[in-house]
Amino acid sequence: MVEKAVKHKLSILGMHCRACEKLIQDELLEVAGVQNPIAQLKTQSVTFEVVGEFSQFEVEQAILRAGYKIGVENRPVVSHNPQDWAVVMIGVAVVLLGLAIMHVFNITPQVLKPSALFGSSYGDMTAQEFSISQMLFPVLSGLTAGFSTCMALIGALVVGISARHEQRYPNATRLQNFDPHLYFNFGRIAGFGVFGFILGLLGSALTFNSTVLGLLTALAGLFMLLVGLQLTRLFPRLTTLSMPPKIAQKFGINKRRNGQYSHLSSVVLGALTFFLPCGFTQAMQLQAISTASPLWGALTMLLFAVGTTPGLLSAGALTALLRGKVGKQIFKIIGVVVVAMSLSSISTGMQFVNFQKIFAINLAENISTEDVEVVNLNFLHDDQFDKDNITLHTGKRYKLRIMPQENGYGCMSTVMIQGLSDNSPELLKKDKQLEFYLQPEKVGVYNIVCAMGIKFNTKIFVVN
Repeated sequence: MVEKAVKHKLSILGMHCRACEKLIQDELLEVAGVQNPIAQLKTQSVTFEVVGEFSQFEVEQAILRAGYKIGVENRPVVSHNPQDWAVVMIGVAVVLLGLAIMHVFNITPQVLKPSALFGSSYGDMTAQEFSISQMLFPVLSGLTAGFSTCMALIGALVVGISARHEQRYPNATRLQNFDPHLYFNFGRIAGFGVFGFILGLLGSALTFNSTVLGLLTALAGLFMLLVGLQLTRLFPRLTTLSMPPKIAQKFGINKRRNGQYSHLSSVVLGALTFFLPCGFTQAMQLQAISTASPLWGALTMLLFAVGTTPGLLSAGALTALLRGKVGKQIFKIIGVVVVAMSLSSISTGMQFVNFQKIFAINLAENISTEDVEVVNLNFLHDDQFDKDNITLHTGKRYKLRIMPQENGYGCMSTVMIQGLSDNSPELLKKDKQLEFYLQPEKVGVYNIVCAMGIKFNTKIFVVN
């Protein structure tokens, strides 16, 4: 007579991502008599089947080895743990320190020409966008994402690939067991570069008006905000972000012991993580599109993937640290950084949104081209026009004519009239005249900005 399997369910404390599920399941598989363990992040529990007798003590020890505890967590709406708030305040201090360093070293979206770094022999790239901020932002975003959202979304995928490698090569050395991590991240970097090229190419063919661009940026920021708040653990009832189960299943995360490992599969899976729902990735994808340049779109996504590499490598090399008490505190601090970056993204996006005209026709199409007053403005270099101030009057029609004296670079290669025109971003190319039709309705001060919301020197004053 075949003995029937008995199902058991245990509540788990401390789970925060899909990698946690994998770690718990792997440890339970080592316990004699335990079969088919399924850890669930959503319910903070694990179920498993047992045939015959088993040791409850060994199960508890296996869960402890994975870095978790058995028990039910009473999750309030807002954390009452003073330690949580203390660590978050440290995160706030880190953000303020970072802002101070950026201010002292003038790390802003100001433009730096290629020739300033590489000389006049820089070649064809001189016609492309290039700026310190355009390089730093993707890398810094990647570093933050790599130790937070990307690790939460992709950590189990990396662990699963590594496990399949160990299964196929049981006699591999420790150094050889690191191969799947290297191939996976190589595929991720290369794939992000290729897909970034496609996004830049798409952006050069399709343009978004300022309202749509602003809404997309703000939505990406809202997603990042949710991620950041989850990482701080100040609001325990927020559903923990994780890879959707269907996507996880599609990538084979829950099939650790099925199939064989190959370097090619690691490379391909790394590239396909481009399509996973990560707030940071989506923000970078938006930026890649907005560059309207295949080359810069590729570079944006490639630099972001490079930035995520240290965090994803640590998913295998430093798992013990990040799943323990120290790791939880690190995640909280990273969460504060994510919140700060998300608020900046939301603020930038909302500056472009004109709710009264979301469903209206483009403003330029509503303005008669007759009886317009022409205002001339010359783009000189970097973020500089030849006029600091322009005064317009309500009720009058204007044609703002911009003549670039040279190419713009980086974000500052695009120009928009914030609040006065709903036109798509226009590229600043030497000797290519740009025209914006304006009909001011409200008194105020308006800015000329790039597609990322960075201000040029010129302010537009609208008076009665």
